[in-house]
Amino acid sequence: MKHIFISLFIINTILQFLPIQSAWAASTKCIAKINSGSCSSVTASSLYNKTDWNVSCTINGKSMPLSGTSICSSTDGDTGDTRTSVTISSNLDANIYCWCKMTTPAVSPWVRRYKGSDAATCAQYCAGYCTRFGVNQEDYRNAIFNNLAD
Repeated sequence: MKHIFISLFIINTILQFLPIQSAWAASTKCIAKINSGSCSSVTASSLYNKTDWNVSCTINGKSMPLSGTSICSSTDGDTGDTRTSVTISSNLDANIYCWCKMTTPAVSPWVRRYKGSDAATCAQYCAGYCTRFGVNQEDYRNAIFNNLAD
C-alpha cells in the first residue's frame, strides 16, 4: 500500500508540471466579411494628421464597427499588397508609403493604400485614406480581411 501511495504522489507531482493541451483551449472568433453592405465614416478632414481610423458598417441589419491604425513607412509595395510588418526609416523623408491595419474586431495584416508625394503629405492624409478606402473599395476590404488574427 505504501508503494501505491508513493507512486500516486510521484505521478501527481509530475502531472502538475506538465503542460496539458486540450481541444477546448483554442478559440475562434467569427466576424462578417464585408464584401457588400453599407459603410460610413467620419469626415476625412477630422482624420488629418492622425494615425487611428474607423468605419461603421451595417451587415444584415447589424452594426459592425471597424477600426485600426495607419502608418507612413519606407516599405514599398503595390496598392493592396499586405505585409505582417512594415519598416519606418530613420530617414524620415523615405516614409512616404501609407499602410493601414485593422485592429477591431480582429487584427489584419498591414495593407498598402497609397504613396504620398512626401512624408508630410503621407502623414497628413494616411488615416483619412484608410477610412475612405474602407468605406468605398471592396478590394481593400478583402485585403484587410485576409489572414486575420485575434
